Amino acid sequence: MSGCPISAAAVAWRMPLVNRRRRMLCFENRSGRFMSRRSRKMLRRLRFPSLRRPLGTYQIALYLLIFTVVLLFAVPHVLPWLVQRMVAVLHALLAGLLVVSALREFGGRYNVWRLRRFGRLQWSWIAGLLVFCAMLAWWLSSYAPIQPE
Repeated sequence: MSGCPISAAAVAWRMPLVNRRRRMLCFENRSGRFMSRRSRKMLRRLRFPSLRRPLGTYQIALYLLIFTVVLLFAVPHVLPWLVQRMVAVLHALLAGLLVVSALREFGGRYNVWRLRRFGRLQWSWIAGLLVFCAMLAWWLSSYAPIQPE
């Protein structure tokens, strides 16, 4: 019991205690022992699961699918120049985010390259940037599904 004052209420309810001398936050579990950093992280995730969880791969894929279906069937095939460019950037951004999310979720083990001059490069960001550029080039070409005026 080094440093933090212990109270029965804090032990029963897992409340944080502040040691005013050392200005540190101490967490105790029900048995009166101090919780490890890993246990505190797990406790925070249990309290606020939606705040800690980013958009999932399937959710981004669903957004991209809905956006593509709306573009193909509900939007006219000729749009003003600025609107067509905004649609192109949004569609390319969704595709790039889908690739980044999928590589992080399913291929997270081999995600980092260590290079001397650049430091650490992540596969997911490189692949997402390549897909973003390819989609943007496709949208700006004459083969785009929606042509500018």
